[in-house]
Amino acid sequence: MASSAELNAEFKKLKTGIKADMKGFSGELNKESGGLEARFQMQLAQSYFRSYFRIIATAMLLVGAAWVIPQVEDRRLDSEIKRRFIMNRGVDNAK
Repeated sequence: MASSAELNAEFKKLKTGIKADMKGFSGELNKESGGLEARFQMQLAQSYFRSYFRIIATAMLLVGAAWVIPQVEDRRLDSEIKRRFIMNRGVDNAK
């Protein structure tokens, strides 16, 4: 049978081993949570990028439409003016 001093020494050895294992385990958890944090930050950055990209793309479409629509209207007016001018010229020639 082991003596009390031997049992105390064995108990202290087990106790320090368990503490070391716990520290190692918590260190691994911290590494994993750090990886999760980095992944979350990356997903958040991608989400912001997509949002800003959509906003910029929408703004570009609106600016493009604001530029094209008046030009189309000008062409319609020009063609209407030409048509009326030709019709009036024909009327003037008939008189």
